[in-house]
Amino acid sequence: MTEQVKTGKKKCFMMLYKLAAVTLAAIFLMNTSVEAATPKTGAYYSGAQLKKKYGSKTNPDKGAKPATAPRLPMNGFAYADFAKYNSLASENGLGGTPIYLIGTIMDIEILANNNNVYDTALFVNDCDGYQWCMRADIASANYDLFKNTFSGKSGLIFGLYSGYTVEMKRPMMKVTLISDQSGLNGVPMSYFLTGTAK
Repeated sequence: MTEQVKTGKKKCFMMLYKLAAVTLAAIFLMNTSVEAATPKTGAYYSGAQLKKKYGSKTNPDKGAKPATAPRLPMNGFAYADFAKYNSLASENGLGGTPIYLIGTIMDIEILANNNNVYDTALFVNDCDGYQWCMRADIASANYDLFKNTFSGKSGLIFGLYSGYTVEMKRPMMKVTLISDQSGLNGVPMSYFLTGTAK
């Protein structure tokens, strides 16, 4: 491993640590007023409520500064450089690309209930400081376990690039696996879909 890559990784993880600390502090301070000002429709957020709560003020509308350090593919997954994926799949031609990123899961929300399977959104800050909207199908019986296991955690997130949400100004990924930062201890999303998670 070259010295430049080691330095880049160290900077990335330090930035991730600082970003997570600042963001968590901000969420803690703002949590009461945000929740009170964002009424829910039943148990789920509407599109307008999600836009109000998660509408990005930091992500650029198109493009971005490329990743601070080159990152190699991992197990057939390309690194999700925000600058490359921050546009509609119909524009960039990358729909369905296997990608991974290093990030922190800042929040998890239920978007819909389809026959006791929750269409779930994960809001992730990557280590370059950009925000993603990720989706996962989770059995309703496993939702609390899923949220308690991953909310606020940092690691490697693997999935398929699925486009861009214009409403929230974020690139999207269909999550297939979440791992710790070593990449060795992954949990496939199918584990939470089958109804057998314990």
